[in-house]
Amino acid sequence: MPENVTSASRALLLLLLAVGVRLSQQASIGESASESFYTAGVVEFRHANGHDAHANLADNLAGYLELIHSPNASGVDIIVFPEMTLNGLSTASFVPSSDAKVTPCLDDPSASHYEPFLVEISCAARSVSSYIVININEKQLCSDTPED
Repeated sequence: MPENVTSASRALLLLLLAVGVRLSQQASIGESASESFYTAGVVEFRHANGHDAHANLADNLAGYLELIHSPNASGVDIIVFPEMTLNGLSTASFVPSSDAKVTPCLDDPSASHYEPFLVEISCAARSVSSYIVININEKQLCSDTPED
């Protein structure tokens, strides 16, 4: 990603969860099948660190969306955000299993099952035709994992 986005007061990241676009719906990377590269943007992100977890989540989401829609991110095939900058344990979210082939933006546009921030990032990924990699605190129903 261009330097002015990475220097926009954002701190280092890892990828754990790609959200938003099914492989079958993603625009192909590159203009021809012979291209064997893609353009990745790695974001440094200084996250909100106040006492209100929901306010922090809203601030961090606004920063993520600003970067995703930034002109500096156009032409990027995948954007990787840092771990532990979007939500915390008190704002953990249900995340669709990759086996379920769920796109929150399409399958839950009213955010009735998945958290609104997850749906918004999914829709942002679709609108810019990019993969978005985020790391979030996740929750799961105990009945979904019998060993629990």
